[in-house]
Amino acid sequence: MFVKIIEPFKNPVIMADEGAVLIPENMDNVLKLPYVGTAINGISKAEPRTVTQGYSLYIPIHVEA
Repeated sequence: MFVKIIEPFKNPVIMADEGAVLIPENMDNVLKLPYVGTAINGISKAEPRTVTQGYSLYIPIHVEA
């Protein structure tokens, strides 16, 4: 079954670029998992169930203030 969709494109999503530095408020919560992020929904007007993956692996570093 084919459906004619007026706007088949996803809405733009802004994500951190590679090499970004994340400074979390609570480091203990971040270090519990080997990744940071979440699934992002609400990105398609044509298909409300569409999801994009907003996850990233990270490398812990210490940055002196």
